[in-house]
Amino acid sequence: KAARLAEAAVSAAYEVIAPGVRECDAIAKIQAAQIAGSPDFAGDITALPPTILGGENASAPHIMWSDRRFGENETVALEL
Repeated sequence: KAARLAEAAVSAAYEVIAPGVRECDAIAKIQAAQIAGSPDFAGDITALPPTILGGENASAPHIMWSDRRFGENETVALEL
């Protein structure tokens, strides 16, 4: 089950992260995928809130999301 939840979160991230998208909007879709789970079982919350690190923020751990928009060709690090 944990692997399926992780897969859903990463798939949601892949689908939503794009230039111009706000970090907070992306993390909302990612966290929704974690909580929704699958048709066979419910999801769950994570022990720590997920973080999404884009651009210069990708070099520092545990920075919370903001209304910053993703740029073109920038590094994005996820802590899910």
